[in-house]
Amino acid sequence: MPADEPAAAGGERSDAAEVRRTRREAKACGWLLIAGGLLFTGALLCVGLASQDLPTSVSLLEWAGRHRGALALADEGLAFAVAGYTVALVLLYRRLRQRSPIASLVGVVVHGVGAVGFVSATLALGRLVYPVSTVSVSEQGALLSAAQVFGGIHFAAIALGASIVAFGVALGGRPMIGLSLAVGVLQVAGSYFAGTTPVWLLATALVSWLLWSMVVGRLVLAGRAGRPAGVRSRLWSGDPEGAARGGG
Repeated sequence: MPADEPAAAGGERSDAAEVRRTRREAKACGWLLIAGGLLFTGALLCVGLASQDLPTSVSLLEWAGRHRGALALADEGLAFAVAGYTVALVLLYRRLRQRSPIASLVGVVVHGVGAVGFVSATLALGRLVYPVSTVSVSEQGALLSAAQVFGGIHFAAIALGASIVAFGVALGGRPMIGLSLAVGVLQVAGSYFAGTTPVWLLATALVSWLLWSMVVGRLVLAGRAGRPAGVRSRLWSGDPEGAARGGG
């Protein structure tokens, strides 16, 4: 009927706008996962490699001064990585909650808890490498900051491992679940940085996390990692006209 034509046209425009919005979210989620994984890998490698000579250092202040450049890079990298990666996982949760509500919720909540550890480590690193006016850091203050750095990273890595496994279950498929389980276990195994984790284990854990981030980011960019709740199947496949005609 002619009276129905304006309503149909309006519905198609609304559906097309929804498609564009979800595609923008997919791009943001995918690229933030990849960029966040790169930043985390670089930052935590800087901290992990600097920690290798911690047991033989004369003092923590001397150790922090010797590795000031690497620790400053790690501090900046962690600050951006935590923000970007958290946003990416919230967007990933939005895409997966319709298919796997419990696993995706566990993944995003556990990551949020673990992000507190990364934030704590970032603040403590700042106290070690960035002097505040004329205030000097004592050896006891440096000891407290170092304990906060390594304790925060240890806590966050354990939470990250659980989050990766949960998101792997939410994504589904034996290959993805198997990859996520292996990467999650490696995060726990390589989580203690204070000069006791072998370099090969530390590097393996971080590179595996980067690989997982890149794989999941690529799946999201390709539109193969679920769809946001409330978006009908034909909308998600890029057929808003079909959705308007068939109701999803």
